[in-house]
Amino acid sequence: MSLGMTGVGSKSPVTVAKLGFEEWMTGMTYPSYLPVLKRLRRHSEELVEDANPEVFAFGAKVAGRGIGLCLARRVVYSEEVEVLSLFVGPSYRRCGVATALVATLQHDLQTTGRTLRATFIVDRSITRVLIRVGSKLGWSRPRLVGYHASFEIDRVLDSRYFRQELVARAQGGLAIRPWHDISDADVEALRTGNEVRRWITPGLEPWEYTYADFHPASRIAIDTQGRIVGWVVLHEVSKKDVRVACAFMHHDHSSFARSLGLWKSALLESRQAAFRSCSFVTYAGHGPMISLLVRRAPGLVNVTPIRESRFLAQAVPSTRTTTVELDCGST
Repeated sequence: MSLGMTGVGSKSPVTVAKLGFEEWMTGMTYPSYLPVLKRLRRHSEELVEDANPEVFAFGAKVAGRGIGLCLARRVVYSEEVEVLSLFVGPSYRRCGVATALVATLQHDLQTTGRTLRATFIVDRSITRVLIRVGSKLGWSRPRLVGYHASFEIDRVLDSRYFRQELVARAQGGLAIRPWHDISDADVEALRTGNEVRRWITPGLEPWEYTYADFHPASRIAIDTQGRIVGWVVLHEVSKKDVRVACAFMHHDHSSFARSLGLWKSALLESRQAAFRSCSFVTYAGHGPMISLLVRRAPGLVNVTPIRESRFLAQAVPSTRTTTVELDCGST
């Protein structure tokens, strides 16, 4: 589906369409989603038509220049597609470009019958845009699905929870190593073992997050038998901020105390790399854990709710082209 949009007084139409990777896209999404664009770039370079793509990019252009981007990806172990980010250049806002980008994504998914969802952090400006766009396109009302937490690395490491004697006692026989220390064969063995007997929570498999440039501060925990039993995978968000992309501990070692050594090692390396803050996302079902965290460590962690809207893309094939006249101002 292509939407040709000609603004009043504009010299060139705004065209919205599904695209492969283009360099201008890197400046129109959050830094934490650059690994997703890398995956799209690799797919684009292979020039293979994929009937079940992992990443979707819909761009808005004026005279070949990118002015808007809607980035989405298929959810692991699901037939859902999640909207990751939506951006429109300042000169083309409030004239329907954002709505056209999401509508084009919806149209593309109509032959699959997949559920489309948008997840957003409440205090971000994009939230208001997504809610407004969703209300126009028949999305469900936003509901609580999780929490976004962030903290200053120095303050957390200096807190009583990471005192050396407490960490050493809790860590027991676990050895903490950099993720880079393990080989591809180790990862494959981890993957194969999990297929034989699943013990990793779906969506928290480390190999799903290390395909891109994860930060060297990422850490693994190894038990006395040499088995990998836990990990913290970190992605660089900016020069000062790092995000926990994935963290997990085997159920035999999953207490908060047992994981202290793993977290401390990852945070110490993050501080050594000059990162000042760290963030992570957790599910709504972990609300009691978040409440406990805020209660036990007042002032250390900032928590913001995450809400989600959904849209079921009904299977209604169509190849029509729609042209919309919009007042986007002059180019």
